[in-house]
Amino acid sequence: MDGSGKSTQCKILVDRLRGSGLAVETIHTLTRGNTVSSRLQEKPLFKGFHQKLRALPCYGFLGGIKLIIGLVFFFIDAWITNIKHRWDFREKMVVYDRTFYDHLAIFAASFLKPPRWVINLAKVLPKCDVLIIMEVSPEIGHIRKSEDSIEKLTKCMKFYRRLASIFCIEIVDGQQTVDRISESIYRKSMKALVGIKTHK
Repeated sequence: MDGSGKSTQCKILVDRLRGSGLAVETIHTLTRGNTVSSRLQEKPLFKGFHQKLRALPCYGFLGGIKLIIGLVFFFIDAWITNIKHRWDFREKMVVYDRTFYDHLAIFAASFLKPPRWVINLAKVLPKCDVLIIMEVSPEIGHIRKSEDSIEKLTKCMKFYRRLASIFCIEIVDGQQTVDRISESIYRKSMKALVGIKTHK
């Protein structure tokens, strides 16, 4: 969740994994240039279309059009970007600061009344070996990241919890101390890594 301290914990995890001798790449999928669509947004034609799509309201008939078009582009982008990353970093472990699962929750939460079925579309997103959600209360998230309203963060939290229930995603309490959080995330990551090696 936004404001949970995930970027801090991502850096701690990556440093620790590299300290263990592992080749690790870290990626924040919202950073410009890390997804196919973010690169296309630099092109005048696509940039204009993207701006017009974002300008549509998040309710009513136009909101429905925005939702459908946005989801189509979202899933195409997710799969193309995932395939590219798997090729580019095939010899490394990749740690995502934010994944396409986050994108879906944030996108859905931006709508006035997002349909419940949207979150179920995560079933067709590219899979990660381990997914961890850091959760904090919407009030604390708003204090740490004031540009996001408590209402939006509350919607996001509901979507994240639904994702966790559907996909058995690990949830870590982001209101603990930094050390306790980092230790919990490291244990969960290493457990997943051992499981991957066992099945190979």
